[in-house]
Amino acid sequence: MNPIESPPSMHPCKKICDITGYEAPYSDPRTNLRYANAEVFKLIRSLPNEYVQRYLAQRNAAVVLK
Repeated sequence: MNPIESPPSMHPCKKICDITGYEAPYSDPRTNLRYANAEVFKLIRSLPNEYVQRYLAQRNAAVVLK
């Protein structure tokens, strides 16, 4: 069966860490960035708002943060 002819997947899409590219079980409620572990969370919290917006724009999730 050609992949184009296949039905859509019934499994949910995996969430990927915005910083590392690993699977991300967590999401920061303040920035809405996804992260893989505590070390990445600390990095996310130290990022300037401009960088956060760039990461969100990469996955088409850009929002105006307050």
